[in-house]
Amino acid sequence: MDGREIPSTEDMDNIGPSWYGHSVAEWQGDELVVNTAGLDDRAWLDTAGHVKSFEARIEERFRRIDADTLEVRMMLYDPTYYTEPWAARPLVFTREPRERLTYFGWYGIFSGISDLMCAPMNFQELHREGAY
Repeated sequence: MDGREIPSTEDMDNIGPSWYGHSVAEWQGDELVVNTAGLDDRAWLDTAGHVKSFEARIEERFRRIDADTLEVRMMLYDPTYYTEPWAARPLVFTREPRERLTYFGWYGIFSGISDLMCAPMNFQELHREGAY
C-alpha cells in the first residue's frame, strides 16, 4: 500500500513464483483493492482443484458493510487457462459476538481472540451449489 506497482512481466521472471504471489493494494473509494500476481502454479485456485497459471492475476475487493461485516469479491484473470476473466461469488464475513466464542472454555481476557475470527455467512449455500 506504499504506491508500488504490481511487478512487471520482466520483473516477475526475475522474482519467480511465490506460493501466495506478490500483492499490491490501494484504496479505491470505500474498497480496498488488492492485486496479486506471480502465484505458484502448483497451488489450486480453490478447494475444488481449479488450476491457475503463473501468468494469472487475482483482483480482490474488500468492502466493509458495517462494523462487523466484510464483503469480499474476487476476479481471476488468467489467459493461459481461461478464455475470459472469472468472477467468484461474493463472500460475506461477519464477526462472531464475543459471548459466542471462547478460548478453550475461557471468557474474559481470552475472548479477545474473537476479533480475529469470522465465518462466511453464505458458505453453506456456496458449498451446496458447488461454487466452493
